[in-house]
Amino acid sequence: MCVCQHPPEVKENVPVESETYPGELENEVEELSAQTLNAKLNAIFKERTDVKSNGLCLDTCKRMVKLMDLDLTGTLSIKEYVALKEKLEFYTNIFSLVDTNLSGTIDSLEMGNALQNAGFFVNEKIRDLIVEKYSSENLSLDFDNFIASMIHLETIFKMFKILDKGNSGSINLSLSEWLCAALA
Repeated sequence: MCVCQHPPEVKENVPVESETYPGELENEVEELSAQTLNAKLNAIFKERTDVKSNGLCLDTCKRMVKLMDLDLTGTLSIKEYVALKEKLEFYTNIFSLVDTNLSGTIDSLEMGNALQNAGFFVNEKIRDLIVEKYSSENLSLDFDNFIASMIHLETIFKMFKILDKGNSGSINLSLSEWLCAALA
């Protein structure tokens, strides 16, 4: 059985001028594509010393846009970007917390702790599937793969919540719906 106390929700009324990121958003007038987001986030993570990272790959940024794009433009507005930055800060803090040896990677046990810290309470089998899907050959996840797994989990849970119209904890899907869910 997989139970989830969902991670932080996207905030609807985030002001454009954010005290969290002073000056960063002042010149932003257009929406951010996945490519622009990738460049922006990699520049930010390059400067950070609290997490060992080679940056985020474009596929991870595409997943972030899919999750956070509330107005369905295929890009992120300033408000959506600010909400994403808060989410990334949340996950970055968790990664730093569980990467106790400061290797820049986490193993299966550390991933279990990370999932719990993020509000995902899953059994060992699900944890192992996540690690298998996102880990390197040595069964460890680097920062990019960790972020990708968290974003993917959020997307899956968000989709389930939408499809679970009666809040019953179960859903019935047609083949078409299942394919849409699986490919998200």
